[in-house]
Amino acid sequence: MHGRSHEVVRSSERCLSNSTIEGFFAVVSKLAVIESELTPAELAEGGEYERHKREAERLGRELQKSYDDFAEIVDTFRDTGRNSK
Repeated sequence: MHGRSHEVVRSSERCLSNSTIEGFFAVVSKLAVIESELTPAELAEGGEYERHKREAERLGRELQKSYDDFAEIVDTFRDTGRNSK
């Protein structure tokens, strides 16, 4: 029974990690949309953009602790976004 309990913990950690990854990329996508719609002066005013930026940074730090190749994952995401335009 102890082994099964350990598997459940690992599974729930994976789910948490997956939801964190999804949250991170959702926020990064929102940032990209905001950046494309606002002028640099409007971005400097903060508000929603700054809130999303802080959230992306927080989630990014959390994910870097869990994934050694997190920077590569982000680079792939950015490359995919550039190639789809």
